[in-house]
Amino acid sequence: MSFFSSRNYNKLFIIILCCSSSISLLFGLFILSLKQMEQVFHQTGYFFIFLSTILWIISLIPRSLKKINFLFFLKTHWHALLLSFVFTFIMNLNYPPQFRILADETNLASIASSMYLNKDFYISLSGFNTYETYNNIHHVWGTRPLFFPFLISISHSLMGYNVENIFLFNFLFGFCSLFLIYFIIQLWLPYCFGLIGLILLASYPIFAISVTSAGFEILNLFFALLAYNFLYKYLNKQRAIDLERLSLTLILLANIRYESIIFTICFIFIFIY
Repeated sequence: MSFFSSRNYNKLFIIILCCSSSISLLFGLFILSLKQMEQVFHQTGYFFIFLSTILWIISLIPRSLKKINFLFFLKTHWHALLLSFVFTFIMNLNYPPQFRILADETNLASIASSMYLNKDFYISLSGFNTYETYNNIHHVWGTRPLFFPFLISISHSLMGYNVENIFLFNFLFGFCSLFLIYFIIQLWLPYCFGLIGLILLASYPIFAISVTSAGFEILNLFFALLAYNFLYKYLNKQRAIDLERLSLTLILLANIRYESIIFTICFIFIFIY
């Protein structure tokens, strides 16, 4: 039996996760003052989310490429992939992408900009440009979780800085969310029910508005669905790699919006009972 499929490793992984969470709570609630915690967070927040993302990506790497048949996957699910793309494209035609909640979405865009330029996460209030370089004068620290603006900053690094990268980003994860809801449903029910679930999600007005906005709702939905997918796989196969993926996905999910910590709490109760 391999190391990653060992039930002992599963228990060890849960123990390590609980211990690290307890230590974090101990430091956050009792050892360090609020001001000290703010300083630690401001100095390490970007690198923490960077490391968490790298670990999550590594966990997704298949242990064996022999088990992956991309042609078979496309042949089996091409209807859902095509429908997901068409619906997402139509949403962007009917609801032109734009900033919808200015008090929130523009702040996320500003944090993504500071991450891209300075590996930091502040909201610039004033500054000036010299030789195509923005120089910050006054700023306030962002209070939103860091994962969404961090991913936007990565898109800036890959494609060049453009605030409209946010809309391309939400287009991509809107497409992925539609396909993932189909994929999860067809694991439990016949194929046609997966397509029905995809169509129902696409017809929900708030979903279409979120896909064409600059907020983090679509990314939050995608990671919530992904967490359910990994939970289902782990409960069925009891593989440590699925538990690993689930744990890291929940960490990133909680760093998209604070309320998403409720998923972690609910999943813990599922493991207990």
